Amino acid sequence: MVIKSYSKINLSLKVTSKSKNNLHEIQSIFCWLDLFDTIKIKKTKKNFDEINFIGPFAKFVKKKIILLTFF
Repeated sequence: MVIKSYSKINLSLKVTSKSKNNLHEIQSIFCWLDLFDTIKIKKTKKNFDEINFIGPFAKFVKKKIILLTFF
């Protein structure tokens, strides 16, 4: 599966409060852009999921993230 993850610009971002589960509630005004990252997803027979970053901005993130999946 290949999907596009579109970019956005926050024009306004205000943290309004903190919830009981320590997440912050926000008010935001944003604008979607016609720029995107391409995400490729494929099923494997491994007992864990891998996320690999490829592209011009990959050097700014870890090269490989492993997510352990328990069922």
